[in-house]
Amino acid sequence: MIWSLVLGTAREGASSNLVVDWIKEFLNDRSSIEFQVIKGQDMILGGTVPPGEENQVADNWRRTAKESDGFLLVVPEYNSGYPGELKILLDSAYHEYADKPVLLVGVSAGGFGAIQAVTSLREILWKLKMVPISTGIHISHINEVFDKQGGLLKNEYQEKLRSGVEELEQLSRLLKQKRRQK
Repeated sequence: MIWSLVLGTAREGASSNLVVDWIKEFLNDRSSIEFQVIKGQDMILGGTVPPGEENQVADNWRRTAKESDGFLLVVPEYNSGYPGELKILLDSAYHEYADKPVLLVGVSAGGFGAIQAVTSLREILWKLKMVPISTGIHISHINEVFDKQGGLLKNEYQEKLRSGVEELEQLSRLLKQKRRQK
C-alpha cells in the first residue's frame, strides 16, 4: 500500500512542516505502509493546469496520485480557507483520485484546528471522487502542540493520529480492492 503525505502549503517556514515530520515519524513505524512526502513548495504550478494538459510538475503529481492508494493532507488554515496552491494542485488531476481515501489534518495557530478550511475542502474532495474518512485531526494552537524542534507536547494527538491512520488503512484496502474489480 502506497500513500501520499501532502503538505498543502508552499509558505516558507510553515508550522505545518512540524506536523508532516510528526506523521512521517509515525508512519515509519508501520511496515505495511509505504509513503511519499509531497511538499507544496515542490509542486508549485504557477497557475491552474487542467487535467490532461501537459505540464511537467502536474504530470509528476498525476503519476503520484495514480500510484497512491490513499492520501494524508496536512491543511493549514489561512483566513478561514485552505491554501490556494493546494487547490491548484488538486485541480490538476481528476481520474487519478477516484475511490481513494483521504485523512485530513487541519492545522491552525488559532483555536479551531482549521475546521473551516477542512470543511470546505471536504466538498472539493467529494467532487473529485475521493473519500474523506470520518476521522479528522484538528490541531489548534499549533505552537502549544509542538515545540520548536518538532517534539509533540500534547500526547492526545498521538492517539488521534493512530485512529486516523488505522481508518485510512482499512479504507485504503477496501477501495483498492474495489478499483481492481472495475
